[in-house]
Amino acid sequence: MKTERIASYGVATETIQVRPDGVAVLSYPNLITQRCHRFDLADFPFDTQRCSARYASWSYSSGQLSLKPLDKDIKEQFREHSEWILEEIKPMHSIETFNNALGESFIRDEVIYDFVLRRKPDHYMYTVAVPCFIITTLSIIGLFAPFSSTGERQEKVTLGLNTLLAVTVLLLMIAEEMPRSMDGESQPLLCKV
Repeated sequence: MKTERIASYGVATETIQVRPDGVAVLSYPNLITQRCHRFDLADFPFDTQRCSARYASWSYSSGQLSLKPLDKDIKEQFREHSEWILEEIKPMHSIETFNNALGESFIRDEVIYDFVLRRKPDHYMYTVAVPCFIITTLSIIGLFAPFSSTGERQEKVTLGLNTLLAVTVLLLMIAEEMPRSMDGESQPLLCKV
């Protein structure tokens, strides 16, 4: 197998491997940021999302450039993320017919990767659910707290005001961390509680 470096840009380098069977593999290390356009937030923060990434050439037909998904397990190529767990990657190959700018139709290869991502709910449980439980417990304790023997209600009022302030701060935190839904119709599970 022959390997040749064809360009060098900083850290990333392009290499072409020519296999004995005549197949040339172009390796172009690249960092790709992919966005999922449709999030189903009905089960947030216990949600699972499905995204797909499509790769094709707009310049070359399938006769000039053949794209195939990798045969090896590409799950190990991904770095661990603080909020998401990569559950599954399903590579697919399709051949589609498109018209170019001149109106000529051509056939091109397309590689599609379907991703299944599951959110790690720990952060949301510690920053939202646990404080909500503590504030609710304090509110119930304040509701049933006995009056003082002299008739003063200062402790009860102070506890009530501090609880109200804590709920306000918590709602601001929740509003900042809550992901936005594209369709605006599906409300997260966290909002329904």
